[in-house]
Amino acid sequence: MTPPLVAWFDGRIVSRDDLRLPSGLRQGDGVFETIRTYDGIPFRLADHLERLLAGARSLGLAALPSPDVLREAAESTLAACKADSKLREWIVRPCLFSDDERTGGIVLADPWARPRTLSDDTPVVAGLSSYRHPGAFLRPPGANAPVKWLARGPLAHALRDARMRSWDEALLRNEKGDIVEGTRSNLFVFESGRLLAPGPASGALPGITRGILLDLARDRRIEIEDRPVGPHELVGASETFLTSTLLGVAPISVFEGATVGSGTGGRPLTRELRGAFEELVRRETRALRRSDRD
Repeated sequence: MTPPLVAWFDGRIVSRDDLRLPSGLRQGDGVFETIRTYDGIPFRLADHLERLLAGARSLGLAALPSPDVLREAAESTLAACKADSKLREWIVRPCLFSDDERTGGIVLADPWARPRTLSDDTPVVAGLSSYRHPGAFLRPPGANAPVKWLARGPLAHALRDARMRSWDEALLRNEKGDIVEGTRSNLFVFESGRLLAPGPASGALPGITRGILLDLARDRRIEIEDRPVGPHELVGASETFLTSTLLGVAPISVFEGATVGSGTGGRPLTRELRGAFEELVRRETRALRRSDRD
C-alpha cells in the first residue's frame, strides 16, 4: 500500500492533498506587486497591474489574465477584507506565477495598521548591505527592465538584517561598489542642481513612485541622470531620499552612521517634491472616490 503523503504545516501534520502549493510559488517562478491604499483607495492600481503583466510576459508566462480581470480581483479582495475589518489602510499584493502548464494567480490584502503618512518627516536610517545587487539576474532575457520576481530571498534577508541593525533600509551595491537601489526602494541623490536616480539603465527596478517623482522633477526642469551612485556621493550630497509604494518619499538622514547632507532639516527639494506627490495622491484618490459614489 502506498503511504499517504503528508507535510508539516504551521505546527501540525496535514495531508498533502490539503496543502497543494503551485510550482511557481514553491520555486519563486513568478512576479508580484505591492499596492498601497490611501484612505482605502488603491493608488495607481492600473500602473501596478500593467507592470505585473509586463513582468509576467518577460518570464514567458502564458494565458495571462486581462488587466480588467486583475483589477476586479484586486478590488474584490480589498472589498471583502474591508467588510470584515474597521481598518482603513491596506497593502494589496497580486501575484502571477507558473503552475505546471498554466499560469496561476493570487491576490492578497493585508491590513496596514501603521502606515507611513505622506507628511511624515521621520529621518530614515540606511546602510550598505553585505549582499550584492542581483544585477542582470533581475532582468529576464529580452526584457527591457528588471522585474519583481517572487524569488527575493537574498533581498528579504538583506532587509531583515538591516532591521536587526536598526536601519530602515539596506542599500545594494553592484560589482563596482556603487549603489543601485534599496531592497525595497529606489534611490535619489541631489547635488549641484542634478538629480541622480538609478533606474533600469543602472539595473534598478523602475518603481511606480520613482516614475512619478521623475515626472515631478522634469516639470521643474531638474537635470536627471540614471546611473549608480558612489557611497561618497551619497554622503556628500545636499539631499538624498528613497521612494517606494510603502515609504512614499522618505529622506535619508543617516547613512552608515554618518549624517547625510543637512540631516533632519533643510531639504527644500525633497520637501517640494514630496508635497507635489502628496497633492497628486490626494487629487487622484479623491477622483476615484467620487467615481465610486457615482
